[in-house]
Amino acid sequence: MKTVCLQIEDAFMENFLKALPSEKVQIVTWEFADVQRRFHEELQNYLGNGAVFTPYYDNMNEIDGWLAERVKV
Repeated sequence: MKTVCLQIEDAFMENFLKALPSEKVQIVTWEFADVQRRFHEELQNYLGNGAVFTPYYDNMNEIDGWLAERVKV
């Protein structure tokens, strides 16, 4: 599969998409591509240096503690 970047005027977008064979084309938004890129980078960072990785719940506990300190001030 190949990825092609096109700029299409908003008024023409709906007609353009209808003209494409839906079983042969997949629309990928920039947001999706950006999330995939960031996820891949973080996965590579984790695989390359897992000792630096902080588990989700530890991160949430740190954030909760930080928020609690800010609320007191």
